[in-house]
Amino acid sequence: MDKVDVNEIQGIILRGYGKFDISCFVLLHVTNAPAARTWLGRIAPTVNTANRQGDYDTNPKPHPVLNIAFTYAGLLALGLQQANTRSFVNEFREGMVTAHRQRLLGDVDQSDPTLWRWGGPKNDVLHIMLCLYATDQPAMDAFRQKVAAEFEGAGLKVIGRLDGLTLEGRREHFGFRDGIGQPKMDGYDENTGDPSPENHVAPGEFLLGYPNEYGVYPDTPTIAQPQGDLNLLKSVAAGSGLKDLGRNGTYFVFRQMSQDVKGFWSDLSNRTRNNDGSDNSAARIQLASKMVGRWPSGAPITRYPTADPGGLSDEDNFGFREHDPIGEQCPIGSHVRRTNPRDGLQDSTSAQSTKITNHHRLLRRGRAYGPMFARSMHPDDLLTAPQPAEEVGLLFMCFNANIANQFDFVQANWAGSEKFEKFYNDPDPLMGVQRSSPIGPAQFTIQASPVRKIVPNLKRYVEVRGGAFMFMPSISAIRFLASIGD
Repeated sequence: MDKVDVNEIQGIILRGYGKFDISCFVLLHVTNAPAARTWLGRIAPTVNTANRQGDYDTNPKPHPVLNIAFTYAGLLALGLQQANTRSFVNEFREGMVTAHRQRLLGDVDQSDPTLWRWGGPKNDVLHIMLCLYATDQPAMDAFRQKVAAEFEGAGLKVIGRLDGLTLEGRREHFGFRDGIGQPKMDGYDENTGDPSPENHVAPGEFLLGYPNEYGVYPDTPTIAQPQGDLNLLKSVAAGSGLKDLGRNGTYFVFRQMSQDVKGFWSDLSNRTRNNDGSDNSAARIQLASKMVGRWPSGAPITRYPTADPGGLSDEDNFGFREHDPIGEQCPIGSHVRRTNPRDGLQDSTSAQSTKITNHHRLLRRGRAYGPMFARSMHPDDLLTAPQPAEEVGLLFMCFNANIANQFDFVQANWAGSEKFEKFYNDPDPLMGVQRSSPIGPAQFTIQASPVRKIVPNLKRYVEVRGGAFMFMPSISAIRFLASIGD
């Protein structure tokens, strides 16, 4: 397997930026294309790459960094000719808020795009997202002000800003350790010490210009009508005459999702009370962990079925087939098991299941937003802590080379489907529950012998507040976009 070109790939795609606890996502609208292209040419050399030899690796407190992504409308606003946008995948060109995709992703009721704060049909059109990362808030404030000082003269209007952070113990607001279960990319992560060969995935699942798990190259956008400095782009194939705009780039999915932390833990507390009506902390945490598929520490329930071992865990070298084939420890319908079934899909062999799963993997790079409920992040403290004045939630971010086969598939067929693995009315208990459903209130099934347990009348605790499909190009493609008016 050839090495991926780390000097061309934007850093957040492969690095994750674990050293940067503070993030900021600036939403921009292009008002003057020539000025915006000039600005883009200026910042292109400063866009951080995936190269492991830079300041991020050598400096214990690295300098803030910047990455950039564009919507389909943004590429047109910059001046990319429509003939040169037709080879982008349909999902990117259509956007996230079509009627079809609204049904596919379950964006209904309070998550309807007409209610979104950004990215929806009633909001200013998003063209560019700047992704800023820093080690602490003062560094971020100074960096953001420096970057923003150029916007007015660059033909750019700020239409929104999303501030993200890494919570204590790298947890999300419900109190569970996040960011575990990431695939390792062949050609980049082969020497990182991951002991599980099943977790290694072909780079073409995430990057354009490389073979995917099917052994083929994902569809890539090409330049059909000459414009800009074509010498900046490589040809798709020898003698084809087409220049590859997509190589070393990827499709970027961004969703802002609010979390009702008090509602979540209060509901589970009511469901697990002792016979005398008193609170049962252990039962409450166990039910929540069954729904998630991991304990709050991050430890997998499959390996630790009776109690959370404590501490913080990123343990990921395990499958379901050998130790938990029918879900008596980690329920089949739990969040982590249905979004990454590993070798545990029921109507297949272990090898077949792993192969199927690896066709639908995502590189996740999410951040939390809003203040912490409790510094300990312990479920007992989250239940009793006062409600913060600000909304809290997750800035879900993922990268994939094929939106339809990866993000859309996982959300619609695994997370959102009530009939996943032959269930009748069991959506993802965290991400798939709808407030109203034609087949009635959702439930969660906990497999057990001799009798399974049904948790009825699930409530919805996560709502979508905004979102977009974007293209995160290579460094050369950024330079090309800056040149298209020449």
